[in-house]
Amino acid sequence: MSGAPSPPSGTQGPIAPGSATFVPTREVGGSAFAGAVSVLVIWALNNYALPPTKPITPEIASSITTVLSFVAGYLIREPA
Repeated sequence: MSGAPSPPSGTQGPIAPGSATFVPTREVGGSAFAGAVSVLVIWALNNYALPPTKPITPEIASSITTVLSFVAGYLIREPA
């Protein structure tokens, strides 16, 4: 029972020197993709589907992007 304590369950522990990677995880990639898609959808709605007098407000657009990014990051899991 001597030595360093083990990391909590579900974590990978400390990163060994020289082994760090800058490749994003699937969750990060999925969240970024969902954010980009939501921005493009809102842009298309504002420019082509909605009347010019009733565009989606920046506050609502930001809320939609935030929620979709969270949902994507929550639903996408790393392979076991």
